[in-house]
Amino acid sequence: MRTLGKRIRLKGLRGFKSPPLRMKKNLIYFSIFFFLLFFLAVNTKPALKMAESTKALPQVFFINQVRGEECCSKGIFENLKIQVEVFIKNKIPAFFAVRYDALTNKKYVDYLKQSIINNPTIIYPALMIEITPNLAKDAGIKYKDKENDWFEAQNAFTIGYLPEERKKLVDFLFKKFFMNFGYYPNLTSAWMIDTNTLNYINEKYGVKVHQITREQKGTDSYTLFGGPPHYPYPASLKWLFIPDYQRKNAPLIVRQTVADPFHNFEDKTNAFTSQSNDYANDGKTFDYFIDLVYQALFNQPEKQTGFALLGLENSMDLKFQEEYLKQIDYIASLKKDDRIIFPDINLLKTFWLDKKITVYYGKDLVNNVDKFVYWITTEKFRLRLFIDNRQPFVSDLRVYEKNLIDPYFKKPAKREGRWFIPKKEYTNIYGKISLPTIDDRNSLIINFDDQQKFIFKYKDEKGKAIIFEDKFGKMTNMLIWAYSLLSVIIVSLLSLLGIFTLGINEKKLQKIIIYFVSFSAGALLGDVFIHLIPEVFKNETTIYTSVYFLLGILVSFLIEKIIYWRENHSSSILGNKIKHFVSIILFGDGVHNFIDGLAIGASFLISVPVGIATSLAVILHEIPHEIGDFAALIHGGLSRKQALFYNFVSGLTAILGTLFALVLSQYIAGVNNFLIPFAAANLIYIAGTNLIPELHKETQLIKSLIQIFTFILGIAIMYGLLLVG
Repeated sequence: MRTLGKRIRLKGLRGFKSPPLRMKKNLIYFSIFFFLLFFLAVNTKPALKMAESTKALPQVFFINQVRGEECCSKGIFENLKIQVEVFIKNKIPAFFAVRYDALTNKKYVDYLKQSIINNPTIIYPALMIEITPNLAKDAGIKYKDKENDWFEAQNAFTIGYLPEERKKLVDFLFKKFFMNFGYYPNLTSAWMIDTNTLNYINEKYGVKVHQITREQKGTDSYTLFGGPPHYPYPASLKWLFIPDYQRKNAPLIVRQTVADPFHNFEDKTNAFTSQSNDYANDGKTFDYFIDLVYQALFNQPEKQTGFALLGLENSMDLKFQEEYLKQIDYIASLKKDDRIIFPDINLLKTFWLDKKITVYYGKDLVNNVDKFVYWITTEKFRLRLFIDNRQPFVSDLRVYEKNLIDPYFKKPAKREGRWFIPKKEYTNIYGKISLPTIDDRNSLIINFDDQQKFIFKYKDEKGKAIIFEDKFGKMTNMLIWAYSLLSVIIVSLLSLLGIFTLGINEKKLQKIIIYFVSFSAGALLGDVFIHLIPEVFKNETTIYTSVYFLLGILVSFLIEKIIYWRENHSSSILGNKIKHFVSIILFGDGVHNFIDGLAIGASFLISVPVGIATSLAVILHEIPHEIGDFAALIHGGLSRKQALFYNFVSGLTAILGTLFALVLSQYIAGVNNFLIPFAAANLIYIAGTNLIPELHKETQLIKSLIQIFTFILGIAIMYGLLLVG
């Protein structure tokens, strides 16, 4: 960093002592600093994966289904016990949705109640609304079909019964649950449930979250296709398969398992989910589970919070239970590293009710080819964007029209169950994604803009534009590069400003510079607190965020300390005085300019307006500094040409800093989680230790008031840029 107190006040330069400092040692110090910065950026854990630069840590939510021993895929008590024990051991919260035949089994109920009493923040009871012959009989309802066909949708779910029968069934179920646990459940589970019944239990019993099954075609006689494919969403009043973000107190819908975003589409084999029996029956190993869940949690686009819903029925065979225990242990390892959270019901609901755009990304985990998909879901439609050999096209499009109503809203299913959002060939997509023509594959083609950035823009019901952006592959955004390099080149050229001050009287120059100092101090702090820090807190902040801020201050302090230490402990050799003096100045300036370049590059990676604001703040504080540097170099014995040349070379390190930030961002997703707080801390250090102390040396009232005014003006300009941006 710079010894600014000796450079801004030009008068003081005459007494400046210049002890020797060898150029080779300066290069060593700079190399160590550069390596330290690179090592921290690469190896710091929160900067490793994409989702860790999102607004919140990835979420994991467990729902397990507990069947009793009546019939209909009989549950196994020992399987329930081993599940409960492993959640308690790992201190991972989990819901256990209990079916009627388990609610009426004293052994099951007593075990769950005792587990809940002993572990009230780990084990939570829920209700499984799956209709068995005994439930229908005890509720006074005629069972729909034979016991052997229990799994078919018209038998097992409320969609197969008349509206008045549905109320009898759920009222009886909820009463039984209350008798056992002393309260009503806030979470229910049924692979299908009619929307009328869900509305009823939401209003009467306070159900907040309901689980339905994943996207599937024909499995166990029911099809769910066209709804939001992965993330939780608020249910529409007329059809829970459609999201409605305007509805107050809507129950939140979550979908069973983590479905493979690439292979599960239109698949009929049930082989591409995170559920142990699904992938294991297809011959896949535990590695497939890890890849799938890791992708869902950590490899989603930067603005998308990762999510995984996991669970398993206690009716599954022991080999699948053992595989499930491995899954829980894997999640426990992520918990140990503080990389995920387990939201409670209230956090889950409040968090996802606000997410009007979700994007579920996935690559081909099976064949390992260069193909991947984006599932983009909004309150108006769901779109599947398929990328093959870097050529994008829409392979599926479902529109959530207001006139769509649950086909079983009032009428029961006669045979099987079918929720199917019609496929559409058109929707209202605005902005940089055009509405192109249909090609021979009967798919819409989406054009990417020249920035090679996937920009999805649509309008809500009020006409307000909403934008979702995601970098496409590792192709750099050329516009960001252009803005960044142009800005940093301007900053580097400021090193030539000194030539324009040669004809100005030294006292007049000093009076002008001190107001530039106050102006730039305000601009620097304004940029940090108005532009940079708000961007930091848009993402998930952890203890590492604080560490990055402290690291930025510490690095600035150490560099400046090294300069002062070398200054006071080097021997003075008269013949080498000019060489050593130049070495000290250029080393401090070079490192300082490098960090300025980092700040500029990192800011443009956020957005162009933030980049412009940071560039302006850097320019404002560079003006007085470069003038002081030029004067100091001349005072050290250099000619004007030499001073201009060496000062300009020192300024070029800012370009290196910007290039470093831009290149690093292409290989480390979320690197801005490190760069922004690190750069912001350096700017705070400059303003607080170098600029503001200079202002305190002025004690005259009028001049002090002018300093205060220019200081506030610098902040106001940064705020004005925010409004313009």
